[in-house]
Amino acid sequence: MRLFILIIALLSTQLFAQDMELPSQLPDAITEEISIYSIAREWEVHPKGPYLELKKSELEKYERGFILSKGKVGPSSNIIKILNTGFGEPDGIAACFESRHSIEYKSIYGLVKVDICFECRKTYVNINGWTRFFYHTNTVLNEVNEVFASAGVRLPVSK
Repeated sequence: MRLFILIIALLSTQLFAQDMELPSQLPDAITEEISIYSIAREWEVHPKGPYLELKKSELEKYERGFILSKGKVGPSSNIIKILNTGFGEPDGIAACFESRHSIEYKSIYGLVKVDICFECRKTYVNINGWTRFFYHTNTVLNEVNEVFASAGVRLPVSK
């Protein structure tokens, strides 16, 4: 019986996946709050790293690092629009992907999580479990940093 339920669940997921078309850009937020995070990589929170005053034990874990600082902004901050203006087809693709900026919000597609690395210009987008990379051809680092700073979020040392 459990196997039958599992098969039905997998088939319905496949049918849903075939019918669903994900957006070609970041979708608009449907809530008034967008969570924003600055990220420190694990190696940066070290006695010889750029965040000497921080202790790993006092920081919230985030993927391959720690949340350095967090805050909330509204859709009027234009953070989604700012990120969407930088996307395009890259000339080449760098491999580093050490995201230092992250945003999270609800859209009509579900929960959207966005991790941004301005060093290699890649943005990893997870929309309710569906993932893809977007690429920045125009850097919007300064504009994104302005939004983060205006919300009182500490800016990361690295891009």
